[in-house]
Amino acid sequence: MNLNLPNEVNDYVKGLVSQGRFDSEEAAIVEGIRLLRNREQLRGEIQKVSNS
Repeated sequence: MNLNLPNEVNDYVKGLVSQGRFDSEEAAIVEGIRLLRNREQLRGEIQKVSNS
């Protein structure tokens, strides 16, 4: 998959890698997707509890 990220996002990801926070740009993007997935799962769980 090829991604065309907005310049500010691209710069942010490159900065994370240059700071040593991630080994690669791909690793940073994968972690972001994992966090998004976890947030959405949590949101779904909260909604289930709220509707009970």
